[in-house]
Amino acid sequence: MKETDQGVRVAAFQGLGKIGDASVVLLLAETAAKAAPASSPSSLEEAPGVQEDCRLQDGGERSRGCQREPLPFAGRGGRSGHPGGDRQGAHASQGGIDPHSRGSGDNRGHPCLPSRGDGPRPRNSQCRALALGSTASPADAPALVGLLTQVPTTERPEAARALASVLRRSDTVSLQPVISAYQTAREPALRGALLAVLGQVGREDSLPSLRLALKDGDPEIRRGAILALTQWPTVTPGEDLLDAAQSDASANLQILALRGYIRLVGLEDNRPPAETLRMLSLAMGAAKRSEEKKAVLSLLARINSRGALALVEQAASDPEIAGEAKLAADQIREKLAPARKQQ
Repeated sequence: MKETDQGVRVAAFQGLGKIGDASVVLLLAETAAKAAPASSPSSLEEAPGVQEDCRLQDGGERSRGCQREPLPFAGRGGRSGHPGGDRQGAHASQGGIDPHSRGSGDNRGHPCLPSRGDGPRPRNSQCRALALGSTASPADAPALVGLLTQVPTTERPEAARALASVLRRSDTVSLQPVISAYQTAREPALRGALLAVLGQVGREDSLPSLRLALKDGDPEIRRGAILALTQWPTVTPGEDLLDAAQSDASANLQILALRGYIRLVGLEDNRPPAETLRMLSLAMGAAKRSEEKKAVLSLLARINSRGALALVEQAASDPEIAGEAKLAADQIREKLAPARKQQ
């Protein structure tokens, strides 16, 4: 593998891919990160460990990355309330392949399974990233960061998810390799992918970098920071998103930031109702479109307080959201009625 002759090196990589198992994945990943991009992608695809991880398993964790569509932000496991990540049995609950149909040849639409019978499995970035995320350890994060910086743009989202999955397994592994790669990267798309990793991991030691990115002169970097903070597992960066919603130079980014803020406010139910009411009142004040106002109303309807009722009754004067406001007001009144009877 250290041979200077390109043909010899490629042959070595292909041999590892054919005879190796999941343990060779990181070796191939490290070399892919350090060498020319064309040196080893095929061996990553060939590795039995990669193919094994892409088999559909009943409720198995390793089948979750083999979906046709990218994983959305909402509903990530890994940590409680963490959006956009680990999902067990997603193929069964979200329109994926029926695990009991494997022998029927009806595997169309599943990118990690053969289309018929026992034919060869397709090779794609989702399967390779799934194997890396499943077999690597937190100590391997620097190698995966290097891989993320080398893969084609189309494969970065999957590589970023694999890296974030590895980093979420430990609260002590350093995020500095990701932060350093972000600081030295020049391509906006790559910087955005690295910001996405920080958001998916959701550790407070990455917040300074994300907050700086919110002030970047490049709107694509600001967008990446907003999306990363929107994935946060707690409301900690909520004020940062609200500030972006009120002051960003781009109207589209203001909307994106406000949506992120509303999402974070809705994550936690253990704060005092008065504090939640304050936060939602700020969101309503920042909202310019009916879509975001309706999202705020749906959260206000959960609060059992006269202050929340007053806010939704005020919103009922807006004809674009009058129906939703009246419905929220009725829900709050129903909650307040038992308390009034007891007085």
